[in-house]
Amino acid sequence: MSKVSEFELHGACCANGIIRAKKAVKGVAGTGRVTIDLTRNVARVEGEAAPESIVEALQDANFTAAYLGSTDTR
Repeated sequence: MSKVSEFELHGACCANGIIRAKKAVKGVAGTGRVTIDLTRNVARVEGEAAPESIVEALQDANFTAAYLGSTDTR
């Protein structure tokens, strides 16, 4: 079973910001696919990484981030 977590994300306003945010998230062990929706300011992360670690990685990369919740997938 895998998990999809959503995070509120601010500071990624263009393609370069998306690349930087994805790179920050993928640096966290246990992350898989990362998608970012700029219109909703939401990042979706597949994997088993701790949400706190993802928020910390995004904040360390100078983004504002908050954990919104997770769902289990099959």
